[in-house]
Amino acid sequence: MATRSPTAAHAYWGVFATTADLPNVAASPTQKGTLEAGDQAYVTGSGLYVCTTATLGAAVWVLVGGGAGPFVDISLDAVVTGAGPEVVGAVYLFSGSVILAASRSLLGTLAGGTATLRVRRQSTGVLVAGFQWSVTGVITNAVLVGNVNIVADDWYTLELERDAGPTVAVCYGVQLVR
Repeated sequence: MATRSPTAAHAYWGVFATTADLPNVAASPTQKGTLEAGDQAYVTGSGLYVCTTATLGAAVWVLVGGGAGPFVDISLDAVVTGAGPEVVGAVYLFSGSVILAASRSLLGTLAGGTATLRVRRQSTGVLVAGFQWSVTGVITNAVLVGNVNIVADDWYTLELERDAGPTVAVCYGVQLVR
């Protein structure tokens, strides 16, 4: 991953109108010697791209995630002490979006046991297969097991659940990567 482009802090180049505008692509107005393989950019209406070849005037970018934006940050301050799942948030997702395995949640427990954050399609009430994070013990960063395909434009609820016993489940936030 880049350490110097476009800033020393990150390798995200921003939002572009078309793939022809991506940095270092032939005829792109943005030609920078600081572009590196692994850098990222978002193309409106298309998705998140990663640079695989950074050559000036001949860069190659690969689409890695579609949807309305590359990241969705959901701030939560959820605590569940009772039995059964509790809805702690919601997000609107678009059909055809791919939620990447790099998506993460900061969750865990305060008294041992397991905390699980699941995603359920609101209009059907059905849990989305594979769209969950689970942590046993301490509060930590958890990632998805694999990519998740969104099949319908809809609201999706975030449900936090704890296992039995004195467990207190906590979730501070979610970052969806598309």
